[in-house]
Amino acid sequence: MGSVAGKVCDALTGDPIGGARILVETTGGVVGLTHTGPTGSFRCETTEGENAVRIGPLSGYQQPELAVQRVLVSEGKETEVPTFWLAPIPAYTVRIVDRAMQPVPRAVISVLRPAQFGWRVTNQEGLAEIRIASLPPDGVIVGSAEHMSEPMAALFALNTKSTQKTDVQLFPLASVTGRAVTAKGRSIEGAVVGGQFSEEVGADPPWLWRTLAARGGAFTWAGVVPYVPQHCVAATANDTSGRSMSFTLDPGESKDIGNVVVAEGQSASSLLGKRLRWYDAPLLRGVLPSSKDREGKPACVMYTKADNAPMVVESLSRARELLGTQGVLFAVVVEGAYDEDGASLPVLGGRAPTPATTYLIDAAERVTIETFGMPPLHALQRLDGERAP
Repeated sequence: MGSVAGKVCDALTGDPIGGARILVETTGGVVGLTHTGPTGSFRCETTEGENAVRIGPLSGYQQPELAVQRVLVSEGKETEVPTFWLAPIPAYTVRIVDRAMQPVPRAVISVLRPAQFGWRVTNQEGLAEIRIASLPPDGVIVGSAEHMSEPMAALFALNTKSTQKTDVQLFPLASVTGRAVTAKGRSIEGAVVGGQFSEEVGADPPWLWRTLAARGGAFTWAGVVPYVPQHCVAATANDTSGRSMSFTLDPGESKDIGNVVVAEGQSASSLLGKRLRWYDAPLLRGVLPSSKDREGKPACVMYTKADNAPMVVESLSRARELLGTQGVLFAVVVEGAYDEDGASLPVLGGRAPTPATTYLIDAAERVTIETFGMPPLHALQRLDGERAP
């Protein structure tokens, strides 16, 4: 037996990198797995002969061109492996502007690909930095930008090979309606319907928006970004799907795309227009508003698994702060245990009543939107404006 030892360092600062995953391989397969410590060093016992020392992907860093170092190990000796130098993934800057090309402060940025949860907000110059943990295989970051107080938005794509500032112009949103049906024309309630780019964007195209088909298979989305060629995809509980023809909308345009056919689609459930008594779930953390405090107020309620609960609670709390509204209630419902202290909004226990995770509820406690992930800003704006006097 012998051993290999080496270091992993930041190529920009020269600082050691802890937590890097190191695999040691021989012709017989993997013989060792270790991680670098706080000093960036690693050591692993192995067999004599030729060894391949491989560094795994590390959040926030690019994979080096030479991710595998081959060394010859002698019996009873330690062989030094050349240092792995990792370049940090740079920050990418966007500047959000309006139709007059003036900067838009407090615009909300979401990263759709690689998928990230939560919002970023532009500064007074309309600037925001985007940082990602790993580079997409094709080197394209996809994101969206929404105006904080007006129904305007944009989609953007960033080439990870360039760190030049990118201007992103907002336009008034468009809307789309349609119907999810089987090949025999039967409506599919509860189908997940969403928009995707018409042109292929990698192996895992991002969802531009998602909602559920309601009674009669009807769906509507009032937050479609104009000038973006896209199609609708409808997917059902039995893992079958169908897609519409491609369409591109102008600012403010409304379009009915007709039927989206899912040949053997199966129905699920939708709560659109129905009452959702989210506050009846058991309270886990935070303070539940009293019935008097809830009266006449709309709500945004997100459902999540326990593993993601801290992230969801933090992100929705941040969204409430950014919106600065006292007229909309915010809550998170967790499937499983939640024992984090200091929740600034009510955290309850329970499961989502439909395939959707996020529900916007009007002042009459009826669901107006079923969607996934962070609530769409345009819908929150409308909900806040419709609260009961």
